[in-house]
Amino acid sequence: MNLYFYRVFIPIQILTLLSFVLIFYGYIKIDWIAIFLVWFLIGPIGMGVGFHKLLIHRQFVTYKPIEYLLALLGTLSAYASIAFSIGNHLFHHKYADTDKDPSTPKKGFWESFLLWRMRNEALKNINVFNYCFREFLKDPVLKFLSAKFELIIWSYIIFLSLFGLDAVVNFFIIPSFIEHMRLNAVSAFSHINIPFSYKNFETKDSGYNNYIFGILSMGFGWHNNHHYDEMAISNKIKWWEIDVEGFIARCLSRRSRS
Repeated sequence: MNLYFYRVFIPIQILTLLSFVLIFYGYIKIDWIAIFLVWFLIGPIGMGVGFHKLLIHRQFVTYKPIEYLLALLGTLSAYASIAFSIGNHLFHHKYADTDKDPSTPKKGFWESFLLWRMRNEALKNINVFNYCFREFLKDPVLKFLSAKFELIIWSYIIFLSLFGLDAVVNFFIIPSFIEHMRLNAVSAFSHINIPFSYKNFETKDSGYNNYIFGILSMGFGWHNNHHYDEMAISNKIKWWEIDVEGFIARCLSRRSRS
């Protein structure tokens, strides 16, 4: 098993479960505004714009301080390290919906939703020769953020704990839980023809857009559009396909690669 799940994922899930119990019994005060703001920073901005659009696909170029901030925000989502994310997502695009694709729903819902990240095989999917990974390897700050992924997560949790359990829950536990559910849902449902799914393009894989996930995921759910042109900075094709992540990326970009 990928040791990340022993050292980060499983302990955080235990903390999440305990937090929900304490919330149910009224021991923790929920601040939904803080939760939304933190989720938006570590999720759509950190993971969506930072990890996915900038570091994984290199869809745009921005200034280094902005790149490092985006990388740090994505890291604080506690979903995966930069190296793991780049390697496995590009692997998914290369072999989408084939037997080599670790996250294809053809291997089962739970495999696509979560379990593929627990496999040791996921650690073997990194191709250090592709452009995006070479760019990552050139940068010592990004390499540090990736190598110290676990230390950064636990340091953040300990820092928040200095302000009380409410701070840990509102500024990490629930925002990261929401982001994990967002990414897992897109992974599991965007390659299945479920209600409200459609395609703008015929592609080699079974990636679909979905009216519900497209909007709720801030644009990440326009998956057919993304697989048709993975280098496009925005997943928006039709006027009503709102892509918040794409808009933010354009605002932060000093040069687009699309």
